[in-house]
Amino acid sequence: MKKIESAIILTLSLVLTSCNAYFNQPMAPTPARIGQETKVTSQFAELPAPEEPIVAAVYKFRDQTGQYKATDYGSSWSTAITQGATSILLKALEDSKWFVPIEREGLANLLNERKIINSSRMNYSQQSGQEEPSLPPLLFAGIILEGGIISYDYNILTGGAGARYLGIGADTKYREDRISIYLRAISTNSGRILKSVNVTKRIISQEVSAGVFKYVATNKLLEAETGFTYNEPTDIAVKEAIEKAVLDLIMEGVFDGLWKLKNPADVEAPIFTQYLHEKDEDQQENFWGNKLQQRRDKFSLNFAANAYQLQSDWGKTSLTGGGTVGISFLPKKRTSFLNFSTGIGKLKSGKDFETTALNSELNYGINLFPKRSFTPYFSAGVGATYTNDFYPYIKGSLGMEFLLHNNAGLFMEMSSSYLLNDNLDGINHGYFNDYFLGARVGLNIYLDFKKQKQK
Repeated sequence: MKKIESAIILTLSLVLTSCNAYFNQPMAPTPARIGQETKVTSQFAELPAPEEPIVAAVYKFRDQTGQYKATDYGSSWSTAITQGATSILLKALEDSKWFVPIEREGLANLLNERKIINSSRMNYSQQSGQEEPSLPPLLFAGIILEGGIISYDYNILTGGAGARYLGIGADTKYREDRISIYLRAISTNSGRILKSVNVTKRIISQEVSAGVFKYVATNKLLEAETGFTYNEPTDIAVKEAIEKAVLDLIMEGVFDGLWKLKNPADVEAPIFTQYLHEKDEDQQENFWGNKLQQRRDKFSLNFAANAYQLQSDWGKTSLTGGGTVGISFLPKKRTSFLNFSTGIGKLKSGKDFETTALNSELNYGINLFPKRSFTPYFSAGVGATYTNDFYPYIKGSLGMEFLLHNNAGLFMEMSSSYLLNDNLDGINHGYFNDYFLGARVGLNIYLDFKKQKQK
């Protein structure tokens, strides 16, 4: 009975933890709503007014990927990208208040309708004897906007985690796709490409599920499952990317003098400052969106709490503690480091051997991701421990560091130190010398003497 109760409680907890799937389910038809705005749409309202809106024509803004929607069994005949990108671009141009978009995608229909109107007016004039005015001429564009959606990449990043024990488990999965958009402005006067911009947008998909499949009695089986998925709508992602491309085109045009502000002083507006800051950050990011910059200073002080386990000829092991203080030097690129440290700790082998040891060591290490806030590293070095005599050793370490701030990093490390003689524990026995395993957790405090001098 207790097994049944525990299984029911676990199932209910799994259901409640996935309440997003239950409390947000559409239980009835939902009414139509105004089209959803993106984060970029609201930025159009922050743009200063132009000296004069630009008449722009868009003939076709096409899906140039040629890709079809992926399924679990291959692909379908449905396209992966919306085929209405031209309409999205025209709406973005209108919302920006910087452009006067004119109809060119359905130009044949527009011309036919104008012919019908002119023909009707001519017939009416002949019958009534009154002359009807002709239609005014069509607006002509100062620029033509060309480009398209040039790529849609599936599964550029996938991952997940899960666990299952005795038929009870949960897991989560995620996937990232990416679209790329290019937009260029062309002068109708000369045919010169005035400016070209490109924008990328990541599309997120997530899945969370949990379930129970367990015999609660010999002939009683409990089975339950729950979960939900979230897929970012592709058309909203395309809309945001297109709006971002329009916004970038306006910014770049202002900076290059292609179009002017109504008030030239507005070039110092926050939205322009933010864009320049965004461009600087973009140059420091890699393909995955990780910001790559010099985060660590040239020198650092290290403080750590240590744990040791001595492997001696006595055959017994005990866990002991200690501490170290050190200083590190990182060359210009911060890829490598040189560390000198000294510390104190206890080494113990059961009840047979125990001593307090002072140690000093010099290590050379490599940071695998020196420009990221998180980096694994490995190091090798030499050192000596002193009890009643000096005992030299060689050391190898694996660790990782996470920057809490630009001048402080938390690190964790595992190491093995092999003594060059077998006399530490007072017994010289066996084929191998004594050695000790170590683990430590500590803090790196980075020092920038140049900044201190400037202050």
